Amino acid sequence: MLVDYHTHPACHGEVQVNEHLLVRMVETAKALGIKELGLSDHDRLFYSWDKECLEAVRREFPEVKLRLGVEVSYGPSSRLELIRRFLQEPEMDYIICSVHSIDGWSFDEVDQLEGYDRWEPDELYRAYYSNLERGVRHGFGDIVGHLDVIKLFDYRPKSDPVKLAMPVLSAIRERGLTVEINANGLNKPVREIYPEQAIIEQCFAMDIPITLSSDGHSPEDIGRHLNVAKEAAWKAGYRRIATFEKRRRLMVQL
Repeated sequence: MLVDYHTHPACHGEVQVNEHLLVRMVETAKALGIKELGLSDHDRLFYSWDKECLEAVRREFPEVKLRLGVEVSYGPSSRLELIRRFLQEPEMDYIICSVHSIDGWSFDEVDQLEGYDRWEPDELYRAYYSNLERGVRHGFGDIVGHLDVIKLFDYRPKSDPVKLAMPVLSAIRERGLTVEINANGLNKPVREIYPEQAIIEQCFAMDIPITLSSDGHSPEDIGRHLNVAKEAAWKAGYRRIATFEKRRRLMVQL
């Protein structure tokens, strides 16, 4: 079964979300055989569009289950009030916990690449995973987003990537979260899914559930490279994937 649980209808705020846009997203999903499509805008954009248009699209396309989510970038304690608000949303199906910055440095922005020069590679990975671990242990999320996204610009650690990731993997297992296999890394300089195959295999060894995502930011991006993500999951030993409804995890056949 194909699912796509990480998509951004509003992109980065440049797009007006309406019924027509959602129909285009669902049509792409349907053509690719995707059975569940998650809409998970960045937290700052979640309230930028009216969720009532979801119901009309759900009625038009009953064969594709639409799930409502949000991607929360874990950060300073000042964001806790926003997180609490998401937790109270009655229609929320899932929350993605991710990290996009370290001490105010947005490491995933092209115009901030010079920031990498200030880090020893292994220390950078430890700092990133430390932030992500705090987010996981905070306990508000359901899915961990693009787990090793710190490799985005192909800035690689010197040490074993699996060992560097182990503290956050242990926290994920303890808190009962799901890891997404995010295919968007194939569109980035690193040219690799998040997380890498060895980490996916470690997740399987630790009995950590996974789900699939494209991290698509337009209707045309929905489901892109999802077949690669599915193959990586299968290779690691997974035969079931996680889906979500009203913050409840449901396991289905891959």
